[in-house]
Amino acid sequence: MRIVGSSKALAVCTLFLTWSCTGSTVVNPNDDDGAQRDAGPSSPAPAKPDDKPDSDDPKTPEPDPTTTDPLDTPNDGEPASSTTPGPSQPTPTPTSSNTPRPPPDAPAVDGGSPQDPGPSSTDGSTPEPRPNEPTTPSGDPDDFFGDSRCSDDFLVCEDFENGLDTDRWTPRGPTPTIDDSIAARGKQSLHVHTESNGLSYITLRDIFPVANNRYYARVFVRFGAMPTAPRWAHWTISGAEGSGTDAEIRIGGQYDGEINRLGNGTDRGPTGDWTYLDRDPDNSPRPVPVDEWVCLEWLNDGDAQESKVWWDDVEHPSLFTSRTEHGGGGDDYLLPEFESVWFGWWLYQADPVPDQYDVWLDEIVIDDEPIGCAR
Repeated sequence: MRIVGSSKALAVCTLFLTWSCTGSTVVNPNDDDGAQRDAGPSSPAPAKPDDKPDSDDPKTPEPDPTTTDPLDTPNDGEPASSTTPGPSQPTPTPTSSNTPRPPPDAPAVDGGSPQDPGPSSTDGSTPEPRPNEPTTPSGDPDDFFGDSRCSDDFLVCEDFENGLDTDRWTPRGPTPTIDDSIAARGKQSLHVHTESNGLSYITLRDIFPVANNRYYARVFVRFGAMPTAPRWAHWTISGAEGSGTDAEIRIGGQYDGEINRLGNGTDRGPTGDWTYLDRDPDNSPRPVPVDEWVCLEWLNDGDAQESKVWWDDVEHPSLFTSRTEHGGGGDDYLLPEFESVWFGWWLYQADPVPDQYDVWLDEIVIDDEPIGCAR
């Protein structure tokens, strides 16, 4: 494994910072875990109580109560047993600080799309991009791949060309392996394999805190399969945690009964368990593909209390979150003071179809500036 950590990392590690998601909301039905969270190699994480079914989704139709969406939670890589799903939970009353977005077949609201009165702000306006932030594709996807492009320009660049450095990356669940038969760049990638609703991932801590509690993350990811049952099966490829709130900020997605949609959301914390699901472009989201490399980048800005997501260098505004634009309750959505981030795979529902998953990750980059897919 080759890891590049520049002098930037040394400089920012002396600062203190923070991070902690709803928009095209699915407040995750029958999500989630209950397994212990990764509190670091030296001490066990506290157990998390089982989540209730997330049926208060203002953007996606409420899950069919006849659909089997067990509340079981995965152990570290071990499948959980099935249980009888509980009754649907009542939809909470909207608050003025977090007006729910209407379902797909709802009429347009205040000039917005049929699904959304506005992608990102309480006044219905589109947020202004931050300086130097990519708002258009920076390159053709055909130019994203090839040789490794890791360099000292980034806080972290992990291309796995020299294996997996477990002194820096802490595995949880079955330890991912290095695969020299497939790669987005270079000759090797990280291969994650899980059974049923297992988990397998690697956690990084040594670059935190980061300057202004704000960072970009980019990863090339390839899925060997996506869940097709139960409806609302929820999966995550990256989560970030820290101090100030117990919220975990998650990048992943859900199966909506027809397609798997990219998602940005959170679990725990004052706003609870919810996920904004992708609606771009024009309320016709692309299914998350199988057997194809995709480039995903996201910003977690604890200073501005915002998060953004890019797919192949194109921003998806439906996945934007802010202090007041989120899918939880009436509380402000505050990002934690970031202390760790993990990359891998975690599927939460028991008895999924198919019953095993293979995911490949390559050239993970973390930086304090926009990264893009061509660098």
